[in-house]
Amino acid sequence: TAGAHIPDAKITIGLNVNAFYGEKFVTFNAYTNLAGRYRALDVASVVSALEEVTIDVDPTKVQLSISKDGYTMARKLNRSRSGQKAGVFEVDFTLEKVKPVE
Repeated sequence: TAGAHIPDAKITIGLNVNAFYGEKFVTFNAYTNLAGRYRALDVASVVSALEEVTIDVDPTKVQLSISKDGYTMARKLNRSRSGQKAGVFEVDFTLEKVKPVE
């Protein structure tokens, strides 16, 4: 988008959780702000509240995606340090407008 901020893009966060009833893939959504940014809540806390389990999250196992009507994801760039297991993880997404079908 030539560097333009895209507010209200949907970020989907997902990961596998081992619960008492077996393994389950859990997802939850969040949205970018007016500046096109999103800072994740603590994933373990959100999943623990949703699934009523206590978990430790390996950040490298968390799956992220982004979507916005009229756009497609052009690039996903993980800016975190290689092998990083804790701390702040930074991921940049680049979206581009979907070209109209003629």
